[in-house]
Amino acid sequence: MLRHSLSPTTSLPFSFEGVADAQGVVQITRRVPVGPLRIQLTHFSLRTHNGCNSRTHTLHVQVNGVSVYQGVMRDCVDLTIHSNRSWRGVLSLHFTADGFEPGERVVGDGAVEFRTSIL
Repeated sequence: MLRHSLSPTTSLPFSFEGVADAQGVVQITRRVPVGPLRIQLTHFSLRTHNGCNSRTHTLHVQVNGVSVYQGVMRDCVDLTIHSNRSWRGVLSLHFTADGFEPGERVVGDGAVEFRTSIL
């Protein structure tokens, strides 16, 4: 009999920093190692720490080149993105967001939550 087992959820926090270009767009790539087992991404969250001006930003998020979110994000508010995709190894997270002032330094933090699947 083949059994499927899910381990407890693991959270890997990360921080990010970037500078908006002349059009107010910031692009950030982070690599998050998750190990050799196949993981299921349960969700990840993002938060910017820039002045909390209630601005909105158009955000595009890719994980290992696969688009997992395209929508709106607000300054200093947690954004949680859910995904049922699975990956292994190192997650390459790429964020593109607009609506910042040209040259503005954008800092924030996030977390990737996942669980491993044992087949």
